[in-house]
Amino acid sequence: LIGGLARADRAGDVMRLYRCLSDPAAASQAEAGIVGALCATRHWDEAGELAARITDPYYVTQAFAAIATAIAAEDAERSRRAAERAAQAAQTVPSMVTLAPDIGDALVLAVGALADARCWDAAEETARGISGTRDQGRALAVLAGALASADEGRARELAREAAELAAEGIERDGFAGGVEALAFVAEKLTPVDQDWAWSLAKAALDATAALPDYSTSRPSQQTKGLAGVAGALLTIFGRPPDQTLDGPVDLRSALVADVLADPDWRLGLRAAARIDPS
Repeated sequence: LIGGLARADRAGDVMRLYRCLSDPAAASQAEAGIVGALCATRHWDEAGELAARITDPYYVTQAFAAIATAIAAEDAERSRRAAERAAQAAQTVPSMVTLAPDIGDALVLAVGALADARCWDAAEETARGISGTRDQGRALAVLAGALASADEGRARELAREAAELAAEGIERDGFAGGVEALAFVAEKLTPVDQDWAWSLAKAALDATAALPDYSTSRPSQQTKGLAGVAGALLTIFGRPPDQTLDGPVDLRSALVADVLADPDWRLGLRAAARIDPS
């Protein structure tokens, strides 16, 4: 909310809400949102100053990653420095966090920042240093997507490895996290090969059938998996493709409808908010 208000240039409302935050983690999250808004409005210096004051390492990572991505096209050196700060902060995020982002999530952000700064080797080194196969696959997929226009051969090699890691997660874990990871990989591989990305998203969709759908679990495992697949399809086919691929455009709408039907409305909004109105 604070980030959205900042993007709308409602500074007074931002500060009123910000002063109400007593939890340090919530304050850090709000500050990272404000950094993102400052980047969107091209206030690079203010964004960097605020990012340097954030205390929670995950949100430090998020803030400097946002700066690295936003400024990459205009100032390569500054983007590189911001990406390196994001990677440094990511290494200090705890590995086991309940109901909050952990070191794997932070390192995926850092890899994306390094890739946007065109620090390809550093991004790959960071991705391969991630211990969990799920997060390593996600990170390699992010790098592959960023590399697609610069080095298609290398991008395809990384994409193939990311897809294999995600598929292994489905076979090993068999729960919504594995499905969501495969959907995430599919989404990030869209710049590499749209048909390939669609096939991976379809595999993730097929895997949701094996997920438990306990009425006492909200959101259900199936719904969480469907939310991930729906989000991937909305990226892969943000606009109807020129070719017909087994009805994916109709499928994405049906998936969003299924997600919206779940009592946990946040999942539905997360997927539905990404629909391209055109």
